[in-house]
Amino acid sequence: MIKTKIKFFLSLAFVAATSSVFADAAPPPPVGIYECFGQMGALYGAVFGILDGATYATMNKQTGHYSYNPASGILTMVDGPLAHVRYLRRVFPGSDKAVFRMLDDRGLMTQYNCPRNSLKDPHYYPW
Repeated sequence: MIKTKIKFFLSLAFVAATSSVFADAAPPPPVGIYECFGQMGALYGAVFGILDGATYATMNKQTGHYSYNPASGILTMVDGPLAHVRYLRRVFPGSDKAVFRMLDDRGLMTQYNCPRNSLKDPHYYPW
């Protein structure tokens, strides 16, 4: 009986821990412009627009493909001008707004945050 209760509580703890991880990373990134800023100001070369479920664009209208892993929250630019650039998606508690944080070559977070600018449409240039 005690072992059953312990297993039950451990399974509840596991579900709670994994659901908070997935809540932080999901849902997939919405269509929009993500403008990147750091301590020194804007990083225009890293600004990107999510056009649909697989395509991104840059400020100069170049496109490429991306993949998004909802379990880890990692957005990876697969090809195109930002090929191999990765971002970590963060959703702040009590908010539905997501911010991407640029990762370096080792997978560590850089100083650059890329919030979505909901006033701009990635399909209409210039941004």
